[in-house]
Amino acid sequence: MLRQFGRFVHRFNICKGNLLETKQLCQTILEEVFVPALKKPADGFEQMSRSLLEGMWAMVPIIDYDAFMSFTMHLAGVVVTEDKSKTMTFTSKVLLAYQIFVHEVVLMNRFLAWLVRPILNFLMWFSVFMTQRLPILAYVQFGRSHVY
Repeated sequence: MLRQFGRFVHRFNICKGNLLETKQLCQTILEEVFVPALKKPADGFEQMSRSLLEGMWAMVPIIDYDAFMSFTMHLAGVVVTEDKSKTMTFTSKVLLAYQIFVHEVVLMNRFLAWLVRPILNFLMWFSVFMTQRLPILAYVQFGRSHVY
């Protein structure tokens, strides 16, 4: 059974080649899977992704559906329609600008990345730690009886 699972994992492992092959495969997956799916989402995509992000709010309280989806589209190279950007709240626009700033300015500068990356890693670790040990935001969102 374990040997069969190993073959399954190896078959779908995108990092089994060298760096160039892996980058090419990731680019192919982006172009053939993610971009078409973001341009023309399947039925139920918005409800499913909104539910997922609302559930993650208890772990990452600054997560916002419109900002996150716009950032995901930005990363994939999909142009956000003008109608979509007009309907975004001010908070969503600020969070989107923050995400773009961190990823395209701060983390692209070697010195700033060297300083900021450990802070971002610590914040991620802390949110996982708090979610596991003292899920205060989950209590607020779901109620204490639904958390455990």
